[in-house]
Order: sequence, then C-alpha cells, then structure tokens
Amino acid sequence: MSDEEFVKFAESLDSNECLAGYLAGFDGWPPNQGASVSWMHGWNNAQVDRGRAKATPFQRRFVEWAVGNGWLQRGRAHLDQKREAE
Repeated sequence: MSDEEFVKFAESLDSNECLAGYLAGFDGWPPNQGASVSWMHGWNNAQVDRGRAKATPFQRRFVEWAVGNGWLQRGRAHLDQKREAE
C-alpha cells in the first residue's frame, strides 16, 4: 500500500467506531458480524493490546502514523470526555 493510499485509509476510519470495537475487543467480546472496517480495526487492536494476537506490520505502521499526527491523542481526549459525561 502506498503512503497516499495508507493515509487515505487511515483518515477514513471513524474514531467512534474504532473506540466501540476496541472496547468490545478489550472486554473479550467476539467480533461483531457485519461490523464496519473501523469497528474491526479497533477490535483487532484490542486483541494485540490484550496479548491475544501479535501486531501486524500494518498495525505498527498505523500506530506510528496515529501518534505522529495526533489522531491517537484526539481519540484519547474523546474517550476522556465520554467518561466524564457518565
């Protein structure tokens, strides 16, 4: 995947869907049938973080990109706001 294709894909992910998938995966829920690409991306990342799977080269590339441009920090800020509202 070219850099341009990678960035286009990464920026197309819905952070809310990623978060929902991540939380479900982190809590041990099975993959959601018919889930969006964003949801599955979050779910797969949770599997790595919980030690249930090894990171793929794509996941490592995504983390580098997400940290480098602030995407990850914005996602964490969104989660913090969600927790404060509860």
